[in-house]
Amino acid sequence: MPAIVHRAGIPGGAGIAAGGAALLWTEPAASPLPAGSPMPASDYALLISLDVLALSGLATLATHTTPAFGPVLLTHLVAIAFTFTAAPLQRVPPLHLPFPRTRPRQPGDLGC
Repeated sequence: MPAIVHRAGIPGGAGIAAGGAALLWTEPAASPLPAGSPMPASDYALLISLDVLALSGLATLATHTTPAFGPVLLTHLVAIAFTFTAAPLQRVPPLHLPFPRTRPRQPGDLGC
């Protein structure tokens, strides 16, 4: 019986790799930027780092019993560090911050 790391890691890594590749393919067409303007470099950096992170994670799972595990694990750890460095450069506000309101708060509004 494979460990939970394998059962969750393989479909998760494959899904992240496929999703990142799909976003790289479709993002320029779906971007709200004017036609012809390039996608921001930070968007490319995050999507590429997510793809590298997912693929290096899958390679780590595949090589965990071989001598190649050390360099592959190091590549995966560098990909983790780069992804956490690239993520704050995005235009999306962090989830712990309130979203901007479209209208001023009114007396009687519920929530925060």
